[in-house]
Amino acid sequence: MSSSENTPPPVNCPNCGHPLAFDPAHGKLSCASCGQTFESGEPAEDGAQFHRHDFRAELARLDSESESAEVLTLTCPGCAAEIVLPPNVTAARCPYCATPVNGAAQSSRKLRPASLLPFRITEEQARMEYDKWLKSRWFLPGAVLKASHLTGISGNYLPFWIYDFDTQTSYTGMRGDYYYVTVSYTAQENGKTVTRTRQERRTRWWPAAGTVSNGFRNRLITATRSAPAELLDELEPWDLEALEPYGDEYIRGFQMESYSVPLADGFDIAAQRAEPEIEAAIRRDIGGDEQRICSADVNYRDIRFRHVLLPVWLAGYRYREKNYIFTVNARTGEVQGERPWSAWKITLLAAAIALIAGGVAFFLMNR
Repeated sequence: MSSSENTPPPVNCPNCGHPLAFDPAHGKLSCASCGQTFESGEPAEDGAQFHRHDFRAELARLDSESESAEVLTLTCPGCAAEIVLPPNVTAARCPYCATPVNGAAQSSRKLRPASLLPFRITEEQARMEYDKWLKSRWFLPGAVLKASHLTGISGNYLPFWIYDFDTQTSYTGMRGDYYYVTVSYTAQENGKTVTRTRQERRTRWWPAAGTVSNGFRNRLITATRSAPAELLDELEPWDLEALEPYGDEYIRGFQMESYSVPLADGFDIAAQRAEPEIEAAIRRDIGGDEQRICSADVNYRDIRFRHVLLPVWLAGYRYREKNYIFTVNARTGEVQGERPWSAWKITLLAAAIALIAGGVAFFLMNR
């Protein structure tokens, strides 16, 4: 059974009234009570999810707006309970009746996500990928492996910025060209002092100046602080070409966050990550065998951005008074996480290596 293509998808199952949630296994809305599935809704306009917004125009519009954390209070459509969501969370499940609630439309933030990647990896698959990842870690404490089953795992749509921009950089520097000279030196041979010659490399430096241009596309920057950015960065690559226009139906059954890294701060990170490529372009332009960069004035042009949601399974556990976080790319199954190390296993390995090295040395000495 499916909903009509021209009507919004149902919130509750038309058959049994149970709340519907998005099912990654089928890519449809699903009823956990009676098993019926329903189409997600009306197709969006082609290319709408790839529209890029003008960065500076949005900054000017947001100049007087606060980017501080927001807390939403929602009324559950299932049981009418008042629900206070955690800071920056805009969609979750009701803790009383498990009905999906979504407050994205009530968010005070002016920038809404335009597109998302729907969940593809199910919770069961995410747990399996987590188990495989954990068992493949070297020097993991045995107690962690024995208690490796996750007690809680949550599906989250996390916010990201995608930046496109061009740069034009004026620079000054020095170009170094190698040349070789013949130098004389004295040496002792058979008790006599003799004169020899050798080639020595020198560097001749010339002033250099110029302008280089670079283009940067699809620079993905994490816009949440709910998980370590380095873990989320390691979940790449994402199939961004499969982005879908944002729809509430994709969010049902999952948690959604609004961004906590402001638009301007996100671009600062993207610009910082672009610096090595700009430097490489300058060095290529200077040429020669060595280069020195004295100054570089970077002009950022045609900055565009997209605000997107990407699906991540988040989980964690506590070991020896410390929390460890795991993330699973809900499109590919890629796992990245924090882990403890077993000191005695590392010590045992070091001792074994030392013992083997000592045995080899003893054998060679007594051949």
